[in-house]
Amino acid sequence: MNESRHRIILSIIIVLAFAFAVHGILISMHLNNNIITEWKELLLLLLGALIGNFGKVIDYWFNKNDNKENNK
Repeated sequence: MNESRHRIILSIIIVLAFAFAVHGILISMHLNNNIITEWKELLLLLLGALIGNFGKVIDYWFNKNDNKENNK
């Protein structure tokens, strides 16, 4: 496997993990499930980490051309 394929696979994994976390939180809120405080803190911590990684993925794919032009 080459480097670009690894980046694509890792980007897909990060985006899907972010989507599943947000989807799970929204479904839980819609169904009015009471979540234990410890689990709620863990989910928010996970969501915060995934938001940071999701932002990096978006920057990589959409600011890729801008970075190459600025480095010339």
